[in-house]
Amino acid sequence: MTVVVSGASGHVGGNLIRELLRQGRRVRAIVREDIRAVDGLDLELVRADVLDRQSLDAALVGAEVVYHLAARISVIGDPDGSVYRTNVLGTRNMVSAALEAGVSRFVHFSSIHAFSRYPKQGMIDESRPLTEGKDVPAYDKTKAQGEREVARGVADGLDAVIINPTAVIGPHDYKPSHMGQFFLHVLSRAASRAVARRIRLGGRSRRGPRGADRGKGRENRGKIHPLRTMAHGGAFGKIG
Repeated sequence: MTVVVSGASGHVGGNLIRELLRQGRRVRAIVREDIRAVDGLDLELVRADVLDRQSLDAALVGAEVVYHLAARISVIGDPDGSVYRTNVLGTRNMVSAALEAGVSRFVHFSSIHAFSRYPKQGMIDESRPLTEGKDVPAYDKTKAQGEREVARGVADGLDAVIINPTAVIGPHDYKPSHMGQFFLHVLSRAASRAVARRIRLGGRSRRGPRGADRGKGRENRGKIHPLRTMAHGGAFGKIG
């Protein structure tokens, strides 16, 4: 069974593909340029673009299952229209290509942001309507519109599942993602404060130049700082 993954070079894509390979699936990864998340893996690499329907038709030949992860995240709106093109038109093209290829299952990765923010109290789940309105951020609106494209595909006979993840953290975040950038920023600030503190103290701890600190250092020598682990490949993978 051939499983096709769009957005394979992204954070979720890199992790999903590794799990599919662990299960013994035959994976075809759709990428554009950056292949760090899948480099060296035992898979078929295909260069295609969700805005190029012809390239998608070729990428989905013989596919039984499609995971559509490709998307554009933005916290600054959509000044150049790329968020709409990727999240709405790109999803429309993927749905059409999947119908044409006759895939048995289409798994669409949407977002919790596709749901209405109101009411602000209570649990957000699938019972919430999709967000809409003039005051809705571009990313949220386009993810909701992308789901409507999938729904139209279902009406035409597509067997589809929609997933609405929240913030994602974890390994193989090579670009890094917005969450990865946040944690690296936290790490950078923490490291800067630690260095500044050592400079102010002339390289010595407030607890004294020797004695207690030396013992404390031996106690902590084998411990690993979680943020440092993220930056050096433990949680986010190697970044660079």
